[in-house]
Parts: sequence; C-alpha cells; structure tokens
Amino acid sequence: MHLTLSRALLSSLAFGQCYAAVTWRTVGCDGWTHDGKNIDQIWDNAQALVTNAQARIDAIPDGNSVFDEPARRAGGNAKFMFGINFNRFTGIDQAGKVVMASARVPSTNSGNVIKSNTAGALFDMSNAFLFCGANTWTRGTWDNNPLMQDVWYAKIQTGAITEYLVPNVYSPAGTPRPCTEKDEKGKPLYVAKTFATTQVIDNGVEGQAPVSTEFIGIILCSTELVKAVLEPGFAATDPTPEKPSPDKYISLSGTLVHEMVHVVGRSRNTNYDDGQPPRYGFNLCTDLANTDQNKALIMPDNYRIFAEMSMSPATKWFPTEVEKTT
Repeated sequence: MHLTLSRALLSSLAFGQCYAAVTWRTVGCDGWTHDGKNIDQIWDNAQALVTNAQARIDAIPDGNSVFDEPARRAGGNAKFMFGINFNRFTGIDQAGKVVMASARVPSTNSGNVIKSNTAGALFDMSNAFLFCGANTWTRGTWDNNPLMQDVWYAKIQTGAITEYLVPNVYSPAGTPRPCTEKDEKGKPLYVAKTFATTQVIDNGVEGQAPVSTEFIGIILCSTELVKAVLEPGFAATDPTPEKPSPDKYISLSGTLVHEMVHVVGRSRNTNYDDGQPPRYGFNLCTDLANTDQNKALIMPDNYRIFAEMSMSPATKWFPTEVEKTT
C-alpha cells in the first residue's frame, strides 16, 4: 500500500468556510486515475472550482455594476442554488448580498478538532485520510485486531509500524467493498463518501497492545457517470446545446468540494436532516433554495453545483428534464 502526504486543504473551501488547515494523507492514490486525471490534477481542479466560484460571487452585479452577460449568469446561478432575489436589470439586492457574503466569508472559528456529522464523535483533523478507489481495500482481519471481526481495511506499513484503517460504515458482516455498491437500476450508488474511520496502530513492539483512534475519511470512486475535472470556460452542450443541464457536468473535483463541505465547510457540525431524502442534483437543490434558503446554505451539493456551473460563466443553465413514466 503506497501512501504519501497529500497537500494542504483547499484554501477558503466552501467559498470561505474553512475551519482548519488540514493536511490529508492519501491512500491508494499512487497510480490511480479517473478519465486520465490523477489525484493531484483532480485536487488542483477542485481548488480552481472554489477560487472561480468566489470570483463569480464577486461578479454578481448590483445597481451600480456593469451588467454584462457573464455577470448576469453568475447572479442567476446564485438564485438557483441559494435562493437570492436577483433581477437581470437591477441586479442583486441588499438581502441577497448578505446571503452571498454568508456563502463565501471565512469563519472565525478555528482549531483542528471537529465533530463529525456522520458519527457524532470528535475527530482530530490533523489525522485525515483521502482514499482513492475500490482496490484500496482488503476484507479480513489481522493478529491482535481489537475489532475482533472481519472488516474492510487498508494497511499502511512504515518501518516496524503498521496502520490498519477501517471505515466504520463498512465493518458489518456482508458489507460490500467500498465504491462497488449499486442502486436498484445497477448504477453506482455514490461517487464519493465521507465516513468515520477507526485507525489501529501497531507499533511492532512485542507485548504492546495496538492503539485505536477515530478519524475522518473520504473515498473517491471512479465511475463513468462523472467527469474527472471541468476546465475553465468549458462549452456546455449536454443534453443539448440549447438546454444544457448541470447534472450532465458532475465532476470528481466538484464531488471533492461537496465532501469537503461536509468535513470542514459550512455543513460541518450541522445536522440538516429534516426527514426528507438528501438533496442531490440540480432540480432538488434548486427546490431547496426556493423553499428553505437556510438549509440550502449548508447543503454540500448546492455548493458543488454552483461551483461547477460557474466554470462555464457564459452558459445559461436549465433544469434536468424528468423522464416521463407510463
């Protein structure tokens, strides 16, 4: 198992809502690619998505601005994802400015210890892992396994020290290999996932028991359903040039932004479960922005979609047409 120290956390993640400077350790990412792009290229593109999204927020015109078409598109995208009041001719109003400032202004909160949405436990964010793909994982156990059962785990060997990384959600018997789950139509169930993980460290000293700690992990999955990256100014023509849909331009880099919003962004330490299914995709996120703006401001997919739309600033985006059933 190859492991490297990954790069520092995306600066100003979730458009400014970064709580801690985190260095992510990558596992299984050496040689891993999606659509010809490696993890460094995907990471760099995620940073570009965030930086560009911030620039597009700043470009949203008010009554004193120049109303060029890309600026109007930026305002329209913000209206879609965050429910602001935006008019193509008068621009953004004061209430909308407050909302968008909330979406991008850095938090004054700091520190490396966070509370996970997924587990309700405290985690040290100086110990965070980014996993690449399904082949990272082995099913089984090892000597002195304190979990006392077969689990999915990744093994890291550094000299005499052995680390076993166990995603808790994949521990129960019968759990499929991460990144391989399918929905009822046989499509991948997810592109990425954030989860609580147990790290078991065996120092290789005879008579010394392994030490277990909890940490946050993110896994990225390679699936043909998403693009690897989105280039600045890309031409949006899918499903048609006349009515391009953001749902046709889901990217792995944008998904990384989504997952980071869970971990260190605006939805950090926040329970946004209202008993409804999760809001994923353009139509549901737009509906949320129109009906519950506060929830839209903490929903990771609203940020992903806004960032991805913003990479094509000249595009007028349209909702995804729902397939009719008979």
